[in-house]
Order: sequence, then structure tokens, then C-alpha cells
Amino acid sequence: TIQDAPDVAAEKARFFLAYQAALPATPPKPADPPKWYGPLASKIPAGLPGSSANVALTADLSAARNAFYNTYNAQVAAVAPKSDGPVFAVVPVATSAQWTGPVAATLPAGVPGSSPNVAETADVLNAKNAFFTTYNQQVAAVAPAPKV
Repeated sequence: TIQDAPDVAAEKARFFLAYQAALPATPPKPADPPKWYGPLASKIPAGLPGSSANVALTADLSAARNAFYNTYNAQVAAVAPKSDGPVFAVVPVATSAQWTGPVAATLPAGVPGSSPNVAETADVLNAKNAFFTTYNQQVAAVAPAPKV
């Protein structure tokens, strides 16, 4: 091996001494975060109506909410300056039914027959077969012979 020049050897020794002196003050590596064992996020349908743990509105809750909106709109109308323009009001919403159809994540994507793709015509099939035949012939012509 090639020996270091005296000045390089001295600098390396100085560096390693400084490194060893600073090493005890270095904080230990933080522990790895705990491994997740819960359900996959992709198995939880996000944003589908009825997919969350929200409680359905009861008739009492709907009535109370509508009473609040009506009181709010009345107060806004009482204190808002009058104008000739359109009046905007919060409209109480009706309670709607929850989604009970299939979850999008349970439908197989990309499985043959699962999508509404149009079947290939005889012309397309013949063209594909001609292409792959020509391709395989060209590959065989330039490929090295198999080793036996």
C-alpha cells in the first residue's frame, strides 16, 4: 500500500482524535417507529357517504338544526343593511339516505371482463398476431443461440 505523506497522516490522526472525543456526546440513534398492524388505508373507503362512523341525523336533530338556521337567518335579516340585490340565506338541508351500494375498492380493476372495454375485432386480432409473429422472428434472428 502507498504510505500517507507525513502531513496527511498527522491530519488524519488529528481528525480521528477529534472524532473519538466527540463520539460520546453524540445522541443515540432514535428508535424506529413502531410497526403498524392495523387495517390498510386502502381498505377503508374514504369519502363515500355512509362509510364513516358518523351517526345518522335523527328527526329531533334535524328539527333543532333547522330551527338554528331559521333563527340565524332571521337575525341576519334583522341586522343586515337593506339592498336591492339578491338575498343569500342558509337553506336547511333535508336528511338524506345513506349509501348502501358496493364500495368502489371491492370492484376488481383491470381484471379481464370487469371493465366495459369493447371486444377486439377480427382485424385487430389478426394485426396483433402478425405484429407478434414478425417481432418474434426478428428477435430470433438477432438473439444468440441458446447454450446447451
